[in-house]
Amino acid sequence: VYEPLNSNNNFMTIHNGFDEKVNLKRIGNTTRDENRKSLNIEEHEIYILIVGTVCDRKGQKDLIQALDILDDELFNHIKIGIVGDRPSIPYSQELHQLVERLPEPKRNTVKIFPETKDVSRFYQSADIFVCSSRIESFPKVIQEAMYFENAIITTPVFGIVEQVKDEVSSLYYSPGDYEQLANQITRLVADESLRKTIASNGKIALGILPTFEEVTKMYEDVFVEAWWSGESR
Repeated sequence: VYEPLNSNNNFMTIHNGFDEKVNLKRIGNTTRDENRKSLNIEEHEIYILIVGTVCDRKGQKDLIQALDILDDELFNHIKIGIVGDRPSIPYSQELHQLVERLPEPKRNTVKIFPETKDVSRFYQSADIFVCSSRIESFPKVIQEAMYFENAIITTPVFGIVEQVKDEVSSLYYSPGDYEQLANQITRLVADESLRKTIASNGKIALGILPTFEEVTKMYEDVFVEAWWSGESR
């Protein structure tokens, strides 16, 4: 849409900055163990999380379809949380129907939560974070998952590939390919070393990206440059 304006090669990219202070404030004095207990997650269980408004663009049905084909044995070790439900929309109804169709042992591991501002307790409780989006810019949910050292499985769409790298700080799967997603979940659940490596690398990658303060300064510099350019005319 904007490419015709780039005739002088004057475009630049400013990534969204991560505000660590906001997340520290949200956590407060709560601990991972306290949050997991509040969500009924046992010490031995691996918590798999999705955060985002339940809708077609976010693609949460991928996860439920992946669960349907996962080996039954894995369900002795996992629980799943989907945060961001809006029950009034058709996609939410379809998601709930998919969950209801799962065999009972699998169905009992899934809990869908409404939209909430209190997302930090979910991240702090999680071991694996899934981003199933079809369209994203430079999503905050990926940055939050990196900050809380969740091992990330994500679709490599748009700006996400500028946040995390496949087989380094995340595992990729193609949007809608729930068989591939099931395979990536199996890998992380079965291999604790891989899970910890992906999570640790994600936190390191977040540290390389600009902070909220640095991004604010970048915008300031652009505005000042534009103002002086206008004055010179």
